[in-house]
Parts: sequence; structure tokens; C-alpha cells
Amino acid sequence: MLRCERFYKLLPSIRAMIAKELVINHGFSQEEVARIMNVTQGAISQYIRRKRGIKFEENKIISKLIKEFCENLKKGSNFDEELCKLCTKINQEILSL
Repeated sequence: MLRCERFYKLLPSIRAMIAKELVINHGFSQEEVARIMNVTQGAISQYIRRKRGIKFEENKIISKLIKEFCENLKKGSNFDEELCKLCTKINQEILSL
């Protein structure tokens, strides 16, 4: 399985963690996060209410990477480019074990 194929299966959980981090800890509105992530505001609401993608919340390494990801977004980084970097880091630090 290719690296991006593995990450694709993790994406709902990763998106949920990103959405929650941006709304709760960085003051973004659900609408702003939906626009950045190219999903609906309803999807963001479900992520925050833990109706979707909660698989990795307790993983300290992934949580740290998500926090770094969100800090970079807050500084103006491109979502898609940062997501590719995040995928690479998760593959290096988690999936390669």
C-alpha cells in the first residue's frame, strides 16, 4: 500500500483533530475551518461533537503534530501543502514503526 493510501484511511480522524484544534484552541469559527478544509460547516460541527473521526485523539505524537500543523495554518501556510507535510511526518513517526 502506498504511503498516501494509508494516510487516506486516517484522514477523517486527522481532520477531526485539526477542526477541533482550530476552533477550540485557536479561535477560528466553524465556517472559517470549513472553508480552509474544503468541507461543510456541518462536517466541522460533527468533528467537534465527536460524531466523526475520533480514533487518534489520545496519541501524543499525532496530537503534537496536529498542534504544529495548526500553528503553521494560523501563520498563513497553505492547508493542502501542510497536510502533505503532516502525512509525511505521520508516516515517518507513526506508520513506519
